Amino acid sequence: MTYQLDPESFLHLFRTDRHPYVYDRRTNMILRINETGSIEDVDMAVLLESLDNLYSDLFGKPLGIPKRPTIRYPLDELQIIERIENHMEELVLGVTEACNFRCNYCVYSGKYRGERIHSSRRMSVETAKKGIDFFYRHSDGVRDPVHIQFYGGEPLLEFDLIKGCIEYAKKLFDRKPIMFGMTTNGLLLSPEKYDFLARNNALLMVSLDGPEDIHNRNRRHKNGDGTHTELMENLGGLKAYANDYYSTSVNFLPVISDPLDLPVILDFYQNNDLVGGHLVVPNFVYPFDTSFPTRSLGEEEEEVFGKVWADLINHHCSSIIHSNEFNKFAQSFFDRGLRRLHDRDLSTTVEEVPSSGICIPGKRKLFMQTDGGFYICEKTGDGFKIGDVETGIDYRKVVSFIDDYSKLSQTDCPECWVIRICPACYVSAKKGSGMSLSRRRENCRNIRIDMHNSLIMYTRIMEENPNALKYYFGEESNICSL
Repeated sequence: MTYQLDPESFLHLFRTDRHPYVYDRRTNMILRINETGSIEDVDMAVLLESLDNLYSDLFGKPLGIPKRPTIRYPLDELQIIERIENHMEELVLGVTEACNFRCNYCVYSGKYRGERIHSSRRMSVETAKKGIDFFYRHSDGVRDPVHIQFYGGEPLLEFDLIKGCIEYAKKLFDRKPIMFGMTTNGLLLSPEKYDFLARNNALLMVSLDGPEDIHNRNRRHKNGDGTHTELMENLGGLKAYANDYYSTSVNFLPVISDPLDLPVILDFYQNNDLVGGHLVVPNFVYPFDTSFPTRSLGEEEEEVFGKVWADLINHHCSSIIHSNEFNKFAQSFFDRGLRRLHDRDLSTTVEEVPSSGICIPGKRKLFMQTDGGFYICEKTGDGFKIGDVETGIDYRKVVSFIDDYSKLSQTDCPECWVIRICPACYVSAKKGSGMSLSRRRENCRNIRIDMHNSLIMYTRIMEENPNALKYYFGEESNICSL
């Protein structure tokens, strides 16, 4: 059965301090409304008539109220297979499931239902080389540098294996550009490792939650002792040993377990000599299926956090508008939404809408666990297996994951205004070892809030300086007046 959509499912009203706007998902256009009152006073019937008049001039016909669209992945099975066979971009090697920390919020701590826990399993040299060989054979069509990342557990527990992998991959890929990196807690860094990592320009993403009291609250040794002092000493040693490498290739991953810590963490990353100016990729604690106590804010606390968040937004908009120094935190929080809007496809789509946020499993990234199993990525868990290093990619499973996600999306997404700019992927629907509509719905509310705020930021920047985002992202944008 097909039926017409409610206009609010494809038109979204919002405003900046200057003007009201409508985002129209049918065309992916952002249009200014000549309305002086509140957006709550906008008559949707009058707005639709105005849009039809505009689209009649632009496209030769009005678009009208569409029927419920079909969610369809834009590539067929043969195209999907070709992409994986020749255009694999990144291999993530899970070299160990062991860790020298016992972080309270870790997904592998035993506090998350359905997730593995720390173990002694480690990847063999033979398995690692087979994975690198497989990656080499399937990345021939990639012209940009390909990437090999090392993941754990704590990957530096297997430093000899990592050294061997990097040396082997450099010989195998020869003149083909390749980059290396890892996520690490940094406690096993030493002069020997400084030298090797710097010589190979390996990108380090170091987990550091902020100043000592905040970091040590959750990031601890197995005996419960804090780890901040040792980590900062290691970072200082690496900076002293290879300052140029440290300045360009060492970045940070703070986990925010209490939103009210944000001002203190921001201050730390802006003013500490060892971390200031580096890329920062913050995350909040994963809130689902866990016994880890997540913080709920009261009304006054919400107000305090909201002011900090608003100040961060204002600073980032001003930085883009005036090409000032950028806050690394703000870039990580807000640039993904701004980028999705900036890169959006300004085409008319009414009857069929692509699944916007999902990758081709195994193409953009392939995660190989210690036993050689292939998975969509390191965030999806054991239920998202797509093959192994001995038998290769199971393309039936790849297509099945894409189809299952598209079918799941068909339930709610056709009636959501965000559908064409939505960043949600398989992880947004992950529940245990599979995908769940209820879990997806739990994430959708926050996605809509984020994209609403992104629209406000985006149009605010364009009002002040229409060229700002062109220079920031390198492309043109399009806002029309209605």
